[in-house]
Order: sequence, then structure tokens, then C-alpha cells
Amino acid sequence: VPSSSSSDTGNRTVTLSNGVEMPTVGFGCAGYVRKPALLEALAAGYRLFDTAQATEWYLEDELGAALAEAPHVNRSELFLTSKLHPRDLGEQPTLDAFPRSLARLRTTYLDAFLLHYPRCFGSLCAKEPEGDWRAAWGALETLYVRGQVRAIGVSNFAPFELQQLLDIASVKPHI
Repeated sequence: VPSSSSSDTGNRTVTLSNGVEMPTVGFGCAGYVRKPALLEALAAGYRLFDTAQATEWYLEDELGAALAEAPHVNRSELFLTSKLHPRDLGEQPTLDAFPRSLARLRTTYLDAFLLHYPRCFGSLCAKEPEGDWRAAWGALETLYVRGQVRAIGVSNFAPFELQQLLDIASVKPHI
């Protein structure tokens, strides 16, 4: 069970199962949020930003540009979360997609990297991915062990999929 605390700045945090502290309030970047709004969010004190590789809804590069331009914001003060697009499910496609997020966000690591969806649906993927979420999870574990990401997890998983993940994971999801 995560525990809550309050930092010196008054921002509430939760401690993940691996000891990483994550702010409990963040700024979601879905809906093509642009740099001016992101700079305003930074000025207002937001330090957790939730984005994703899905260019259908997110613009990681706009967040990266805002972070590079923001005055007096150190990377160590931020909690950056991104999520793998399901078109890149599979071990190698996930490992190949991850550095593209780092480049767009202009950072050398992520605080959290999640599997966005367990599969493609509708017109989300032009073609079926090379692998599945299980192989992608193995890649997330590799990134975590390498120290390239501080926490790993999933979103949009059904309870049965989460149970399947718990059954196979060497590193249990932090989020």
C-alpha cells in the first residue's frame, strides 16, 4: 500500500512500492497540450506531467520544449511519466521506442514508463504490433533494471490482465 507524505513545498506525494516518491497531483498532457499551457502549469507549481507516445492525443516534444525553456525548474524536481504506444508492443519494439520519448522530452531518464494499453484496438494501430504486452513488460523491466526509468506500470489493463501480469512479472508494477 502506498504511503502519503507532504514535501517542504506543500505538494502531497505518495511513496510507490519501490520507495520512489510521486506527486499526487499532476498535469495531464492529452489533447495536444502546447508549450504555452505547459509553461503556465510549471509556473503554477505542477511537477508531475503525464504524457504518452500516442501522437493521436499527446505531444511529448511540446512538453520537452517547455521543460527546456522553463526558468528555475531542475529536472530532479519533476516527475515525468510517459506511456508506450500499443503499436510498439513486444520486447525490441519497446526498447526501440523508449529512447524516442527521451529525445522528445529532452531528458536522460523517465520517472515512470507505463504500458498504455494491453493491445491495439479500432484504428489505433496501422498494423498489428510485433509482440504482445507480456514481451513489452519484459522490456520495461530491463529499462528499470538499467536505471533508465524509476518506476514501471500499466494503464487501461482489465483486472484479469493485471493478474496475468502479476503472475509473470519479475518486477511487480509500481503504478
